[in-house]
Amino acid sequence: MYVLFQFIALFALFFEIAGIVYGTEVSKRCQQRINERFAEIEIKMSRRNKDHEKIIKKAVLSLRNMMEKLEETELSQSRDFKIDQTSRERF
Repeated sequence: MYVLFQFIALFALFFEIAGIVYGTEVSKRCQQRINERFAEIEIKMSRRNKDHEKIIKKAVLSLRNMMEKLEETELSQSRDFKIDQTSRERF
């Protein structure tokens, strides 16, 4: 009878250790999947960040070009106005 109880205790200890090992292994796999997912998210975010930077650069260049054209138009209109004023004064 004593041997049976020791055998049962040994059997329970074996399954307890196996459960701990299995739980640790599952935890490692879960942590690995979480790390992989975080890596994927970081890659996507860096791509989006680069895309946003490109969009912002294009917008700034477009605005700069528009401002230059506006200044050119304003300058040419002011020249035309001065020419018109001088030509009216002569006549």
